[in-house]
Amino acid sequence: MCVIYNHPFPQTVDAVRDWNSQFGDVTIVTPPGGGGDVEYYAGPYLFQAAIVEFLKARRPVEGYTVVVGDDLVFNPNFDLEALKGFPDPDQFVFAGDGVLPVERFCDARTDPSSPRRLDEAPAWAWTNNVAIAMLDPISLESGSGEANPTAMLRASEIWRANSARLDAMPGTRWAPVVGRSPEWVELHVARLLDESGHVSIDIPLFFGYSDFLVFPNARAGMIADFLARTVRAKLFVESAIPTMLAWSGLPTTLLHGRLDIRWLDSRNDFDFAGVDAARTFFDRNPDCIGIHPVKWSRMV
Repeated sequence: MCVIYNHPFPQTVDAVRDWNSQFGDVTIVTPPGGGGDVEYYAGPYLFQAAIVEFLKARRPVEGYTVVVGDDLVFNPNFDLEALKGFPDPDQFVFAGDGVLPVERFCDARTDPSSPRRLDEAPAWAWTNNVAIAMLDPISLESGSGEANPTAMLRASEIWRANSARLDAMPGTRWAPVVGRSPEWVELHVARLLDESGHVSIDIPLFFGYSDFLVFPNARAGMIADFLARTVRAKLFVESAIPTMLAWSGLPTTLLHGRLDIRWLDSRNDFDFAGVDAARTFFDRNPDCIGIHPVKWSRMV
């Protein structure tokens, strides 16, 4: 099990390790100063880098790896084998209810009051990175951008193995959300917009909630190669992981609401006073696989 922190909370590491140890061997991966077993340095929007560092450090060769955010708490009766439903050495298990093309997700728009503006998040880091590379070549020398992130992802093992199918997919077209400030557009993407007001990327990108992933260790090399490339391309984690799944074409079990995920005020139900309160929640909701987010800093 690989437990990822996207911010350092060293005071919670022991409790998080203790809870997750009932499900397997635990490696905790944190930003610097987070008190984990392994560190990564890419920031909270690129926490797929933690998976890369985990694979470098542990080099698993058999079985499966469970990747989970520190604030996603599993039901104590969590059973991965039952969750998978059938044995398959190439099967993924993914947190979301689906893997959506980025352009479809952007068209749907999120509630504009949402502080994360998730409809822009997959494209923001990518277009900002491309803009830096195109407009300031000096930045490339310091490693802060990629001249051609599309070509870099096309060179990945996962693309080369599936190129015929992926070449037939439409590329991604993204436009700033209506109402986004002109200053933001000018700063980040204005020079990349075509006449229709879109940024066009000639590879298909996908989106989905990514705080829980199970992958077969037989595919660890492919996964490390691809995710490392997405970090260099500054591709938002909730686009990087779903894109990896969609490009692979491998069977993926989706959780379809079996995780209880809350945002904004609805998350207050998970403001537990301690570990016993979390266990009581699962006693009352035995069919729930896990809950998110749980603030361990308030429980320990």
